[in-house]
Amino acid sequence: MKDRMITPRAGKPGSLAGATALLVLALLSIWPALPEARAQEAHGLFFSANQAFREGDYSRAAQGYETLVRQGRAGADVYYNLGNAYFRLGRLGLALVNYERARILAPRDPDVDYNLRHAKGMRVDEAEKIREFPAAGWLAKVTGREVFIAFAAVNALFFLILALRSFRDWEWTWYAAIGLAILWAVGAFAGGLKGHQAATDHRAVVVEDQIEVRAGPHEEDTLLFLLHTGTVVDQERMEDGWRLVRFSQDKRGWTQAPGVEPIRPLGPGNGPT
Repeated sequence: MKDRMITPRAGKPGSLAGATALLVLALLSIWPALPEARAQEAHGLFFSANQAFREGDYSRAAQGYETLVRQGRAGADVYYNLGNAYFRLGRLGLALVNYERARILAPRDPDVDYNLRHAKGMRVDEAEKIREFPAAGWLAKVTGREVFIAFAAVNALFFLILALRSFRDWEWTWYAAIGLAILWAVGAFAGGLKGHQAATDHRAVVVEDQIEVRAGPHEEDTLLFLLHTGTVVDQERMEDGWRLVRFSQDKRGWTQAPGVEPIRPLGPGNGPT
């Protein structure tokens, strides 16, 4: 298991509307210490969970990592370690969910990729492969934040070149502007496609040993087929505690919500990237 320290996120300041001036001053005097205290708390919790994992207490380790997820302080390392803990507990479905979440945040991490492929190899059900847009594989290797930073850098360079051309009409600035304009278009396309991928990612994982998929959202509806832990499905919608899921082109139906865990959204404060 990885034992890398996370960088905890500091909480956002709340509203002070209606507070007295004295209370405002008191809060402002202690505010700088709050993010540091929260960071120390998150580091301590992460360390304790890692220690529990090393001692073989995987249930306590999973509880510690889950607490970080609920607090909005989970990075790729937390999801990766949580996946490891559930894998050791024999919870293949939950392990896969968290490995997938770790891959969203750290798409080029070789450890995450290896463990995810290993866990997928243990599944019982195997759906047909869906053809993807040619650029989808490349975009899966970068995060939305990385695309945004690259796009912002190209924007800044482009306007810098335009500013230079307003003072000096150097020939090289013309070619640089054309090149950056092309990169700008590529970056805008990549950013839009990345956003579309995140918005349309409705994958979910079967987290119970076995679930029943029925023709409708009721216990008395016809049983269509069974799915087993770790199977990835597409969730289409929810209705009265049931999820409409699609396993393949010809296998689709309703299952009770607790048996399936969506990969997105991630924990509070850890939105898809």
